[in-house]
Amino acid sequence: MKTQPKKKMVVRIIAAILIIVLAGVASYHGSKALFTHKFRKDKEKAEQKEKEEAAKNIKENYISVIRVGKCTVLRILNTERNKLSFVLMRPDSDLFTYDEEGTGEEMKKVVNNIENAYGIAVDSYEDYTQEGFIELINESDSFECDLPSAVSFKDNNQMTVNLEAGQHILNGIQSWGVVAGYGTYDSWEAYMSNLKAFIKGYTGVLFDDATNESMKEYAEIVFGECESDKTVADVESYLPYYADVKAEDIDVIELSGEEKGDQFQIDINEAKSIITDITEGKAVSTEKKATTEKATTEEPTTEEKISSEGKNIYIRNAAYINGLAGKWNKKLQSEGYNIGSVDNYYEATYDQTIIRVTKKGMGEDLKKKYFKNAVIKVGDVEGDADICIYLGKDADTLD
Repeated sequence: MKTQPKKKMVVRIIAAILIIVLAGVASYHGSKALFTHKFRKDKEKAEQKEKEEAAKNIKENYISVIRVGKCTVLRILNTERNKLSFVLMRPDSDLFTYDEEGTGEEMKKVVNNIENAYGIAVDSYEDYTQEGFIELINESDSFECDLPSAVSFKDNNQMTVNLEAGQHILNGIQSWGVVAGYGTYDSWEAYMSNLKAFIKGYTGVLFDDATNESMKEYAEIVFGECESDKTVADVESYLPYYADVKAEDIDVIELSGEEKGDQFQIDINEAKSIITDITEGKAVSTEKKATTEKATTEEPTTEEKISSEGKNIYIRNAAYINGLAGKWNKKLQSEGYNIGSVDNYYEATYDQTIIRVTKKGMGEDLKKKYFKNAVIKVGDVEGDADICIYLGKDADTLD
């Protein structure tokens, strides 16, 4: 019986040890939970601060210059409104020069010329060789493109490829033929209409349900295939803004100008106005979007404008819309105009109506009354016509 107190003592000691151990374990887990929670909160705060700091460095407008062969385009991302604008410049513009093989100037000089001309600061450039652009397209999702005009070009084997106007799913070499500006078109207008169709088709798929991850994957392809002054890491903070762009948030705008000799002079004042509107989030008017060129730099005064009544007018259906020329023939004749010829125009398809006249001041009344977005060009006109109206798709306004 003498051993009983000793046993009780041992039990008490063991119990005390267990209590201490359990308390320690509980304390450890409690401390761990506390520190884990604090660490998580600190991490979230740090990440939030990092995002806020990054947001401070995000520009309202990120401007890039993209060159594919002879094609040079401004791409403007407005981060506040999630708008993306492509500003197109004709390859024969006086801003660009090429050697005998059609190779353009060094990209830094091209960027400098654009900055000086438009009074803007360019944030980055992307310059594609034929091989790089073909790889970019082939690595991207396939897309449909409704080409308004036919084009022929040489492939990698110097074999002639002919693409008819109409619906196409373009591969890399076909896309190069459409975009690069080395192909054979009926006119620069036909080339520009195809370029617009390409951009709309390509971006329509690219930005369909875009995500941060898909934009990062695309950026890695882009910077892997082009020469640029930036890297994926440099533009990564802008990728979420690209991911938020929807197809309806994309504008394709062509700069207007005047043909002089073998060059096209961009209307710099209008170009500056358009770019300012884009960067300030203002709507770009239909006329600014559609105009491809002007034949004169001055608007005729009231005294200079010449009535179209009594003039010999030809009508050409350049929109490939059934019965369009016939409708306008009936309309204009009923209002006293002399229509000398009505026919289809087979050389190109126009989105925008063009009025060719033999003398400055002609056609202004027709534009004001019927074809508000038309471009008037002074020069040679078909046959014995004084005025020739090439109906674009924008003329499909009659019932």
